Amino acid sequence: MAFSQSWRPHEKSTSQNPTYERLLGSTELGFYWDSVFERTADTLQIAEIEVRSTESEIIGHSDVVRTWAGLKQQFPMLGAQLEERGEDQIFFVVAENNLRKCRPAEITFQEIGSAEEASDLASKFVVDYRLLSNDHLARIFVLKRNDRPDWFHIIFHVSHCITDGMANSTILRTFLDRLSRKSPTEVWNLTQRLSLSVASEDLVPQRHFPVAKRRWRSAIAFVIASRRTSRLSGGHTLPRKFSQTTPYTPAHSKRTHCSFSIETSTNIISNCRKNKLTFGNAYPVLAQVALTRVLIRRYLRGEISEEEWEFRKKEPMLTAGPLNLRPFLDKDWLEQGGTTNVSLSISFFMYSMPFMPLGSSAHLRPGMDVPSYDTLLSKNRFLFRSHSLRAKATQYIRHPLFIELAEAQTPRRLDRLRGAGLQWRKEKRAPQHLSAKLLSPMEQATEGLVLANGGSSIGNMDHLVPQDYPLSKDAKTATLHLSSSGTMLHCRPSELYLGAATSRQQLHLNVFWDNNVFDEGVVIEWLEEVKEATNFYLGQEEAQARL
Repeated sequence: MAFSQSWRPHEKSTSQNPTYERLLGSTELGFYWDSVFERTADTLQIAEIEVRSTESEIIGHSDVVRTWAGLKQQFPMLGAQLEERGEDQIFFVVAENNLRKCRPAEITFQEIGSAEEASDLASKFVVDYRLLSNDHLARIFVLKRNDRPDWFHIIFHVSHCITDGMANSTILRTFLDRLSRKSPTEVWNLTQRLSLSVASEDLVPQRHFPVAKRRWRSAIAFVIASRRTSRLSGGHTLPRKFSQTTPYTPAHSKRTHCSFSIETSTNIISNCRKNKLTFGNAYPVLAQVALTRVLIRRYLRGEISEEEWEFRKKEPMLTAGPLNLRPFLDKDWLEQGGTTNVSLSISFFMYSMPFMPLGSSAHLRPGMDVPSYDTLLSKNRFLFRSHSLRAKATQYIRHPLFIELAEAQTPRRLDRLRGAGLQWRKEKRAPQHLSAKLLSPMEQATEGLVLANGGSSIGNMDHLVPQDYPLSKDAKTATLHLSSSGTMLHCRPSELYLGAATSRQQLHLNVFWDNNVFDEGVVIEWLEEVKEATNFYLGQEEAQARL
C-alpha cells in the first residue's frame, strides 16, 4: 500500500526524527471539538487481569514501557499530537521519536487495594479529571493490587478522535499479547503504518471515480439526505431536565449495567437467530417498550399531565448510534490491516420508530394497573418492529449512495460540535441569550430532535478480545488471563446511551447517561424494564413465533 498523500513532512521533520502531519478528517474533527468541550466523548477501557506466570515481574515497569512503545510504533496514532492552526486547520502530528520512547505522563503506575478502588478511579478519570490533551491523546494506567499481588488492572484512556470500538479492542488485545510474550519490540515502518492511519473519507472506494461523477453523486445524496432530515422532527425520551443551555453544559457522566445468566443469554441469542435477527435489530424495540412502561407508570400515578400524555402517545421516537464504516472502505487498506487498525472509522445512523406501543391500553386512566408487556406489544408485533428496523438498516447500508449519504450529514453535525466547543473555550458557559428555564417535553420537541436513546450492540466480545495470553497458547499454559473488561464514556450533554455486548457466554447491558439531565433512579428503572422486556420477548427457551 503506497504512502498516503494525506500525510506530509512536518516543518520540524529531520532525518534523526522524521515527523509527519495531516489534516483531521470530518469525523475526527467533530470529535476534536468534542474534546475542546471539556473532553466530551473521550473513551476509557478498564481491564482486570490475573497473572498466571511464576515470573512475578511480568508487569514490571520496563515490560510495560517496552510494550506500550511497541504498540505506538505499530499504531502511530497512539503517539500523535494535535496542532490547531485555525478552526478548520487542525493537524495530527506524528514524530518518530515520540513513538520509540514513552514521554512523561504517558504511563502511570499506582498501587490499589481492591477492584472497587480501580473502578472508582476509572469513574473519576471520566467525570472529575481531564487527563488527555492535544499533547497526549492516549495514556495508560497500571494499577497493581496490594490485596492480591497476582492481579492488576490496566486503564486505557484514549481520545475519540483517534479510536473507535474496533480500535479499542485492538489496543487491549495487542497490548496483553505483547506484554505476555516479553519479546523484543518488532520493527515497524513508520510511513507504512501511517498509510493505514488516514481519515475515512480518504479510503472510500468512490474516491477513484472521475471528479464530475463524484460531484454528481454527492449532489444527489445531499438532496436525498435533506429530504430525509426534513421528515425527522420532534421526538421524546425519559423524563428529564432540559433547557436551552443544556447543550452547552458539560455532562456529568454516570454508568450502570446488568447481565443475564448464561442460560438466558443463550436463549436470547438463539431466539434472535431463529427469527433471522441480531440483538442489534431487537434492542431498540426493547428499549422503546421499556421507556413506555416507565412513562405509563408515571402517568398512572398522576405525575404526567393529560396534555403531556396525549403528546407522547402521538409523537414518534428516534434512535441513533455509531456505525462501523470499515467494511465499506478500501479493500487494499482492509487487507493491509485496516480492519483492526487503531484509527477512527465510523459513521452514524438515525432511525425513526413508530409511536410508543400501547396496544389495547391506549385508553389508560390514572389509577389503573400497569399493563403487561404482551398487552402493550404482542410477541408477533415485537418481531414485526424488530424486522422493520432490520429492513431500515439494510436499506440504508445497501443504498448505492450509502457513503455519500453518510458524508452529507457531516457538515451540520460538525457545525454544531464546533459551535459548542468554541463557546466553551471562550466563556465556559452557554451563550447569554439562551434561557436556563426548564422546557416541557412538548417544548423540547420544538427546539430540535429528541432521541429516545442512542446505543449500539457490538456482538460477541470474546471474538475481539480473548481471555488468555499469549494468543497462540492454550489456556492452561497462559501467562495472563483477562478476567473482565469494560468501557466508560464521557457523555455528551443530555446523552442516554444503551450498549449491549456478549462475553463469557453472557449478554451484558450498559447504560451511560448525563446525570445533569436524567435522574439516576429513572435510568435504573428503565434499564430494569429493558432487562425484563428482553426476558419476556427473547429469554424463554421455547421458540418464538416467527413472522
